[in-house]
Amino acid sequence: MRDLTQKQRSVLLFIEEFIEKNGYPPSVREIARRFRITPRGAQLHLIALEKKGYLERKSGKPRALKVVRRIRNRVPLIGEVRAGEKREAVEYLEDYMDVPSAFLSPGYEHFLLRVKGESMIEEHICDGDLVLVRRQSWAQNGDIVAAMVEGEVTLKKFFQKGEMVELRPANREMTSMCFQAEKVRILGKVVGVFRKL
Repeated sequence: MRDLTQKQRSVLLFIEEFIEKNGYPPSVREIARRFRITPRGAQLHLIALEKKGYLERKSGKPRALKVVRRIRNRVPLIGEVRAGEKREAVEYLEDYMDVPSAFLSPGYEHFLLRVKGESMIEEHICDGDLVLVRRQSWAQNGDIVAAMVEGEVTLKKFFQKGEMVELRPANREMTSMCFQAEKVRILGKVVGVFRKL
């Protein structure tokens, strides 16, 4: 699947937003009207998006568009994670946010957590940031993970040595937490950070 031109991205975003708002895709004329182009011009954009693998169209039917590869991906924001001490795990849906496809790993589920605390500041993860977490139950040494220990969740660097797991902060003023491996449940690996300035 090849890259999109800026106009093709705009058309695809319009189609995604239209479907989200109305529950059905826009007509060729609605696309043409939105971008102040001819219906033939709109048709050419749809053909290009289909060739590049972003749309499926059924010829001869109005509004017969299906987005098969999205630019925007809605990821759930499911509360806070403590980057400091462990925090009781209370998972609740706070909102959805659009995350660019380039941040997401195909075949995995993702979620966002709001960071509280400063134990990860040396990894440039600060209080108030949103971390993008790829849901998985395993980690490699050095990965930054959201982990549950005894019903509480924390954000730390993961290191396993035999039967022991070290959850290490990225802040020299804080100390690591060590647990028996069976007491640590990996919720996912941090794969991105978003910050509002």
